[in-house]
Amino acid sequence: MSYITKFDFIATAIAEITTGDNANMTDDFTAIEVPVDSDMATLAFTFTHAGAGDGANVDFYFQASYDGGTTFTTKEFILVQIPSDIDYDASGIRRYAQVDWYQGISHLRLWKVVNNDAASITDVNASLSRGYARPDVNFRH
Repeated sequence: MSYITKFDFIATAIAEITTGDNANMTDDFTAIEVPVDSDMATLAFTFTHAGAGDGANVDFYFQASYDGGTTFTTKEFILVQIPSDIDYDASGIRRYAQVDWYQGISHLRLWKVVNNDAASITDVNASLSRGYARPDVNFRH
């Protein structure tokens, strides 16, 4: 059987994060609690900026739950740093990271995104994909 599931961490992409600022789930977006029911998955990160970027990181912070999504920790979080000047084209940055989950994580949610780039970024989102794909399937986010 071939299948792929994809879950966005934010229902509507963050419209803009200005230079040196951040967007967080308390003030700027509603975080979606994504179930983690496999040992390995792929995180996808997307954003756009008005140029090639200065190479500074855009930091994506995640909170983890170990009890079915009832409580989330802020002390043990996952951080993924995406350089702002990679894979740039007119449609923006798309970067993928395959993740081997920490033992016992049941749910994950996006906590905050920090823009360290010298320019504002727009259309910011992250998603989780898991499952199996046939070799002849061209899977794109």
